[in-house]
Amino acid sequence: MTKNWYIALDLETGGLGQPCSLLTGYYAIVTPDLRIFSECELIIKPDDGLYHLQAKGMEINGINIVKHDAAAITLKEAGTKLYNFLMTADAALRNIYSDKLIPLGHGVRQDVEFMITAKLISRGSWENFVSHRALDTSSAARFLQDCGLLPAELSGSLISLADYFGVVREGAAHDARVDTVASIEVLRHLRGLIQK
Repeated sequence: MTKNWYIALDLETGGLGQPCSLLTGYYAIVTPDLRIFSECELIIKPDDGLYHLQAKGMEINGINIVKHDAAAITLKEAGTKLYNFLMTADAALRNIYSDKLIPLGHGVRQDVEFMITAKLISRGSWENFVSHRALDTSSAARFLQDCGLLPAELSGSLISLADYFGVVREGAAHDARVDTVASIEVLRHLRGLIQK
């Protein structure tokens, strides 16, 4: 059994690509046996108040931007909150886990590279606490498809994997918290395929 601790995460943005605004983020410190240890949810608005959105992206994530804006904190405030969350988690784990947290999620590398370290906190601040290695459920599922342990016809999307394994989602897809929890549960099932 792994001894790794993880930071499971997912983000929602105003569309595809770098210029789109980062809108929400959910981060969970996860134990080696895939239980949530602590969590941080961020509702974010641009520092200057000018959102960069795409209609299709907003249709997919279902975010009402007026309600969102009323509840959101600025990108700068969100970065500080995330840094403090990581620092607190590091202090809490120091006596039981000496390595850096491993990012966990579906397409997690893109979230880290194109949003977290590009818009939210500096790469150096992130890498103080989080490993450059990642556990991507998308890549793991693709590998298991190649090995014949998952049906080749599965699309590999988080929704298709969650449906295949019967993961019950508490809310709609494309919500940062819902998708993070679904990724953790999908990983639990992927592990189960290997352990059999």
